[in-house]
Amino acid sequence: MDIAALIAFFMTVSFWVWALIAVLNIGILRWVEKASAGDDESPLLATICVIAALVALQLCGIPVWQYVAAHPVNIAYGLLAYLATGTAWSIVRWYLYTKDQFHRYEEFKIKFLRSHNIFIDVIPDALKDEFAEAFRWRIGGFVFHPQVTENKSRIYMWMAYWPWSMLWTVLNRPIKAAFNFIYSEIRSLLQKISDHAWAGAENDLPKKKQK
Repeated sequence: MDIAALIAFFMTVSFWVWALIAVLNIGILRWVEKASAGDDESPLLATICVIAALVALQLCGIPVWQYVAAHPVNIAYGLLAYLATGTAWSIVRWYLYTKDQFHRYEEFKIKFLRSHNIFIDVIPDALKDEFAEAFRWRIGGFVFHPQVTENKSRIYMWMAYWPWSMLWTVLNRPIKAAFNFIYSEIRSLLQKISDHAWAGAENDLPKKKQK
């Protein structure tokens, strides 16, 4: 069966088959994203979804395995292209991941400094031990200086499931960026509303000692 015939065959597949495939792809998206967040079980679950999708297609009359057996050369070239694209995507995704982790670290550091009434972006020597302790006991948040050797499963996931990883990144990052922009624009207004509502309440508490 050539590509045109295969496409024509796909057009005859019922709605429920495509609904099942859609659900399985949503599952893959979910597990790929959870794997990116560090969930060690997600690669296995994503693989199960892929196998289930292929089995569902085969059982519904789509000759998946027959096509693979009949066109080994095309499949080999396709796998090489898939792996090459996955490798390139893993580099892009690793860059985005490390930048995200550094951004979260910077947010943590700024929050620590502001809690000590310090309005520069450098940890003073006198506070480095306290910062290190706060950093050590933080809950969630970020990974300090990510190491490639400690993220093999995450990188493999990006390589193996790059179409879903890329789709999620393309859909998720612009939305997140839009909300971050809106938040930065209204942050001062929201704080003024809070300050107005709580005006004078600080007078009921002891004054903070200056560090």
